[in-house]
Amino acid sequence: MQSINNVYDTKCYDTHTNIYPWDTCCECDKKFVKKKCNNCGFGICKQKQCSFQFAQYNNPDMVICKTCYDEIDEKLVPSINYNQLRLLKKKIEERVEKSVDKKIAETNNREIITTGDN
Repeated sequence: MQSINNVYDTKCYDTHTNIYPWDTCCECDKKFVKKKCNNCGFGICKQKQCSFQFAQYNNPDMVICKTCYDEIDEKLVPSINYNQLRLLKKKIEERVEKSVDKKIAETNNREIITTGDN
């Protein structure tokens, strides 16, 4: 005879490995579970406000819940390479200057054409 305490220790009720049709999303508690969070193992629906899906190196279908996403996001620290940033700014400035020069040239060409027609 199995004791009541051991019922939840069986493989049939392990929320980190199995998803049951009656399980609801751990984030919204409204929709039924479609996937499980790859970080905490809780079931989540596929709504954008409840889960975040992305591709990883060996796992093309990585899904994490919004709670895990927020926890991970708090721990991330941006790493800025200022040399690359300066180069990017320089390229943007050059592209803007070319665009402005091109528009000025087009405007001057239109003025020449309109004055030449008189």
